Amino acid sequence: MIEEKYNTMTSYQRFSNLNDKFVPRKYNFSPEMKNQTHSFRSSQLSELTGTTLNQVRKSKKLVQGDVQKLHNRIRMLQLEEERALKKIEETRKKAKQMLEVKVANEKKRIKLNNSQTPVRNYRNLATASILNDEKEDPHQLHMLQLERSQKRKQEEISMIRKEKKLIQKRKQQIDKAYIRKNQERRNEIQQQIKEAHDRVESEKKRKLDEKLKMKEKLILSEAKNIKKREKEARQLELLEAEIVQRLKDTHLQQREAIQEIEKIFKGNNN
Repeated sequence: MIEEKYNTMTSYQRFSNLNDKFVPRKYNFSPEMKNQTHSFRSSQLSELTGTTLNQVRKSKKLVQGDVQKLHNRIRMLQLEEERALKKIEETRKKAKQMLEVKVANEKKRIKLNNSQTPVRNYRNLATASILNDEKEDPHQLHMLQLERSQKRKQEEISMIRKEKKLIQKRKQQIDKAYIRKNQERRNEIQQQIKEAHDRVESEKKRKLDEKLKMKEKLILSEAKNIKKREKEARQLELLEAEIVQRLKDTHLQQREAIQEIEKIFKGNNN
C-alpha cells in the first residue's frame, strides 16, 4: 500500500508530504513537444521550396542563354543567305553585262564582216550563202539577229532559272538545317529541364529522408533517455519509500523508548 502511494508521487512531493498527503503525478508532453514534428516539417518544406525556386531560376537563366544563342545563330544564317543572294544577283548582272558586251562585239564583227568578202571570212559555203542572203536581204538579216537575240535571252532566262533553283535549294537546305537544329536544341533544353527537375526532386527527397531519419533518431534517443530516467525514478521512489518507512519505524521506536523511560520515572516516583 505504501509502495503504491509512493509510486504516484514525485521525489519532491514525497519529501514534502511525510504526513501521508500524497499528490498523484502525471506525465504530459508539452505543446512544444507535440508541435515539434509539425514545426520541423514546415521548416523543411520552406527550405526545400527555396531550393526548388533557385534551381528553377538557374535552369531558366540557362534556357534564356541558349535561346539567345539560337537567335544569334539564326541571324548569322540569315546574313549568310543574304550575302549568297546578293552574290548571285551580282553574278547575274555581271553575266548580263558580259552578254551585252558579247552581243555588241558580235554586231560589230558582223558589220565588219559585211564590209569584207563573205567567202574569205567564213569556213563553208553555206554560211557564206546565208551572209550573202543577209547582205542582199536586210529583213532576213534583221530576223537572224532577232533570232540570235531571242536565243541569248532564252539562255539568260535559263541561267537565271537555274540560279533561282540553286538559291531555292540552298534556302531549303538552310531551312531544314535550321528546323533540325532548332528541334534538337529544343529537345536538349527539355531534357535539361527534366534533368534539373529530377535533380531537384531527388535532392528534395534526400534531404527530407535525412531530416526524418535524424528526427526519428532523436525521438528514439529521447524515448530511451525517458525510459532510463523513469527506471531511475522508480528505483529512487522505492529507496525513498524504504527510507521513509525506516524513519517511521525509528520514530515508533523512539516513542516506545520514551514511553519506557516515562514508565520508569513514574515507577520511581511511586
